[in-house]
Amino acid sequence: MDYWVYENFVHDKAIVHSANCSHCNNGKGRTSMDNESRTKDIWHGPFNNLESAEIFAKNTPRKNIKSCDFCTK
Repeated sequence: MDYWVYENFVHDKAIVHSANCSHCNNGKGRTSMDNESRTKDIWHGPFNNLESAEIFAKNTPRKNIKSCDFCTK
C-alpha cells in the first residue's frame, strides 16, 4: 500500500494518509487539483510504506504532524 503526506502551509500541518483514503485520493486530495495549481498546500509521495511517510512528515517544518484519523488507524 502507498502513502502520501499532505502538507498545509497555512495551518502549519503535515498529515500522513494511505493512498486510498478519501481525503487523499492518491495524492490529489478532495479537490483533485494538481500540485502545480496549489498555493497553500502540497501532496508528497507516494511512499512505499507508512514508516517512510512518517519520517518524511517529521522532517517537514510543520508544527502539527500526525497520521490521518480515518485511514491509518
